[in-house]
Amino acid sequence: MTLALLLILLLVASIYGQPCRSCTPHPTNIHWISHAKPPCLHPGQPIFEWPGGNNCSLAVHSDQISVDETGLVFAKQRLCFYYTVELVEYSYECKGEVLTGRFKIGHPRFSKQRRFKRWLRRRNPDPNAIHFQQESYVKELLESATPGTLVVTVKAIHAADQPLYYSLAAPQDSRSQNIFTLDTISGEIRLAKSLDREILDKHVLKVTAYERLDPTVSSSVTVTVDVLDVQDNSPIFERDSYFADIREDAPVSFL
Repeated sequence: MTLALLLILLLVASIYGQPCRSCTPHPTNIHWISHAKPPCLHPGQPIFEWPGGNNCSLAVHSDQISVDETGLVFAKQRLCFYYTVELVEYSYECKGEVLTGRFKIGHPRFSKQRRFKRWLRRRNPDPNAIHFQQESYVKELLESATPGTLVVTVKAIHAADQPLYYSLAAPQDSRSQNIFTLDTISGEIRLAKSLDREILDKHVLKVTAYERLDPTVSSSVTVTVDVLDVQDNSPIFERDSYFADIREDAPVSFL
């Protein structure tokens, strides 16, 4: 008798509890968004439609997502899927009961990049995937150069043609840190401030190229900028040519 009563209670609980449990966003623990979506979703962008119905309340609470009255799920904060999936924790109300849950959102294209790269490198390791066109760069710049002057353009090449971006640092002297600017896409280094040779006559910079999809893959190069004093330049004549008349009987050392 006791066993039969217990089975009846379990059956009733499963019947009445099923509508609430069916409010979960996906039958599995991960929801794959559309392949056409960008790698990062910004606040306010729609993600997917939350399953609802007459027996399911959509009063969902989460720090990462929000659900409108139609059941459409929006990003509440910036969600990026580079090499990873986003874990979403939420709570919702169903028939007066507050339930909690969690699921993962992944991008079928970008979330799996790292797995593919690890698989590829295990079979074909390439520690030197990024190469600069020169082993080092040495440039001379006049002390009188104006801000905005192009100093040099560094260029790196990826062995697998992956997109790159650049960063700039001044490892030897912090006074060089804000003197130059670097275009992270083109690799152009330009003068940002006026030079003072009396303060520093040589600037040593470090440019690092990173793989955009996997920043752990990188390579660096040294850029040395020698500041030239304007007075150290080659002399310049005031005229292109000079003429003078001298008497035939003029003595030696005659001016």
